Order: sequence, then C-alpha cells, then structure tokens
Amino acid sequence: MKTMNVVGVDLGSHSVKVVQLENSDTGSKLIGCASKEIFSGKEYNPEGPTADQILETLNACLTEAKVNPKKVKALVTSIGGQSTHVKQIKSVPLSAEELNSSLIFEARKHLPLDEEQPLLDFQILRGDANSTDMDVMLVATSRKAFDKHREILKDTGFQVDEAIIDVDVLALANAFLMQKKVDNDGLTIILEIGARSSNILVIGKDSPFFSRSIQVGGHKITEDLAETKKMTYLDAENFKKSNNIFETKTEGDGLSLQMVQKNSYEQLLEELKRSLRYYAKENSNSAFKEVLICGGGAKIPGFVEFINKNLNLTTSAYNPMALVSGGVADTQYTQAVGLALRRE
Repeated sequence: MKTMNVVGVDLGSHSVKVVQLENSDTGSKLIGCASKEIFSGKEYNPEGPTADQILETLNACLTEAKVNPKKVKALVTSIGGQSTHVKQIKSVPLSAEELNSSLIFEARKHLPLDEEQPLLDFQILRGDANSTDMDVMLVATSRKAFDKHREILKDTGFQVDEAIIDVDVLALANAFLMQKKVDNDGLTIILEIGARSSNILVIGKDSPFFSRSIQVGGHKITEDLAETKKMTYLDAENFKKSNNIFETKTEGDGLSLQMVQKNSYEQLLEELKRSLRYYAKENSNSAFKEVLICGGGAKIPGFVEFINKNLNLTTSAYNPMALVSGGVADTQYTQAVGLALRRE
C-alpha cells in the first residue's frame, strides 16, 4: 500500500494553518497540525499582515506541528484574495495545446483581469477535442501575489520549486469532494468566513462549479461592534467570540442583530442570497440542499443558526477532518486539509 505525506499550508490574512496528512488508498491520517493568529493580542490590520509577520507565524506553526520544511517532499499551498479569480466555462472543443495557446484570450472574456501579464492556468473538467463541447476551469492570479507567496515559503526553508500552489476556493472544494459523496440531485453551498472576506462555493454533481468572494468577514463585524458598543477593537473581538450577537433581545449588555444590521453579516447574507439567485437563474437549478460553514468566522456563537434561519436550509459547521484518522474537529482547518488531501 503506497502512502504519501503531504503538508498543506494556509497563509490567511488573520491566521496561519498547517496540516500534515499521511494519505493512502485506504484513507488519510493526521500526522500533525497547528493554527496561530498573526495579530494575536493586537488589533487586526485590514490591509493585511506583512511578509515578516506571516513568516514568523508560519515558523511557529511548523514548530508546533513538528514539520521540518527542509525535509518536506510534498508541499501544497494556495493563493486567494481579490487578485485571484476562478471560473468554470463551456468551451468549443479544443486540445490541451490549443487551449493553452488561447488561454489569455479565453481568460479575458470571462475573468476580470487587471494586469497585462497575469498568471493563468486551466483544467479540463469534461470533454476533449473530439467532444461537442467541453467544461474548463480557468484560474488567474497576479504575478505580485504569486511571487510574495513563494518568497515566504522559500524563507521558511521549503523547496518551493517542487511545491504545488493552488487557489483557495479550489482547496475548499477539495476538502469537501475528497471526503463526501456528491448527491445526484442537490447542491451544496460552502460558506467560508475569513477575516477580510468570505468565499461562497456551490458544488453539485454534473453541475457548474460556482465561486464568489464577498468583501465582508470577521473584521467588519468586530469594527461594527466596537463602534456600536463604544468598545476598543480588542474588547469587541472578545465580545464577538463569547456572545450570541444574533439574538433579537437587548437585555443588559446584550446586542441585537438590528444594531449592526446591513453593516456586516446582514450584508453578507444579502450577498449570499444574491449569489444563489444568480446561480439558479444562470443554470436553471435551485436545488440547494445544505450549507456548510467553515473558516474562523464559523465559530462565532449563533452564526450557524442565523444562516439556517434566514436561508431555511440545513446548516452546519463543517468538520474537514471528520474522515481523517486522528483528526481534530475545527472548521478553520478546512483549506489546509483540502490542500493536504491533494494527491497530484
């Protein structure tokens, strides 16, 4: 039985996560994992952390997870944010060589590319040059974001030339697809709540893959709480983590949803609904059956219930290591697990 140790590294804007899995034909086993906040005990910087801050936090995670970067043979990491775009398209039949030569043209038709020379890649999901049509996944990111990511990994000691650099939303999808059977008749919504932004994915068997990034995350709700409650940012962050801010009553020091309505998670909810309406219209399919919530924001008390109540869909916090031997139940590891589960 062939086994392969893979290290998944998720460099978020709020925290760094590292997961090492031993993968085989019979399943996956957790070797080690660690998660650390970049701005621990400090006010979050909405502009994001510096490369030095990420590097320091990554080194601390590797030490805790007992991962020696110089000895890692299989590293998978990912890039996300506003500089990264993913879209599934339907194309006329082309060979891989033909598609590669026309990649810039196809990408500019479907993706909001700002740079003159973005980094582009693709994967053929269905069909070939002999088919009537084909489904293709287009991916684009900026050279600047890519180079910064590689430099941090290199400074840590990883062999970056051998590393696989994926895209955040595809890592999220992989965490789900590698462990759960996709039903024939139903669509799963994955909602990842990050610090600066949130990702929405719609996944279904033989259904178009859809992803969208919304510029609302945990940082915005903390800002709203700080302003409304006249708290410091750090006090508001602690309040958010220990109180159900989605309750409707306002007794004592309680805070009702109405007090931050339309400023943060109400805005996120509206954008989520708009995205699902768009998907249903574009694909003539509205068979949404469940919502899986992940990321650090999934731990906010009452948030899962808030989404469940407003979408009237089965909603739960996603455990990415549910089928991993020795795994820990923590939604924030979803991206890192999706990366570490990658087999090629």
